[in-house]
Parts: sequence; C-alpha cells; structure tokens
Amino acid sequence: MKRYIIIAMMLATLLPAKSFAFVIPKDLPTIEALIALHKAVKKDEDQALKRVATSFGEQSLVAKGAIKFNDVRTTLDTKLDNAHSYLVLAGAISSTATRSIS
Repeated sequence: MKRYIIIAMMLATLLPAKSFAFVIPKDLPTIEALIALHKAVKKDEDQALKRVATSFGEQSLVAKGAIKFNDVRTTLDTKLDNAHSYLVLAGAISSTATRSIS
C-alpha cells in the first residue's frame, strides 16, 4: 500500500498540472461593460433559439407536405398505370376481334 502512495506522489510531482485562474475586475466601468456584454450575448442566444424553433417548425411543415405530395403522386401513378393496362388490354381485344371478323 505504501508503494502505491509513493508512486502516486511521484507522479503528482512529475506530471505537469494546469491552474485555472479567473481575473475579477475591480473597476465599475469594466464590470458594467461585462454585464452589458453578458446581457447582449444572452439576448442573441434567445433569438437564435427562436430562429431554430421556427426553422424546425417550417421544416416539419415542408416534410409533411412532401409526404402528402409523394402519396398523391404514388396514387396517381398507380391509377395511370392501371388505365394504361386497360388501354393495352382494350387494344389487344379490339385487334383480336378485328382479325377474327376478317
């Protein structure tokens, strides 16, 4: 157990460590400027969130419209394919009927 403590202490002294320090301004104009900056950044973030929400809503509407459009297009394609099949069938029956009469 003593070995691990000694190894940990050696590693702690050998490895570099970073210290984070914050500079706190002491003059009133700087503090007021920082507060104003913070308020402006917060206001911009709120507006950006609103724009993202609006964009998401519009994207949802467009996606729903695209799904409806694809459904209508699929239905129309099916009906047109069926009509084409009936026309081909009618032409074949007509051709057969014309040949058998002649």
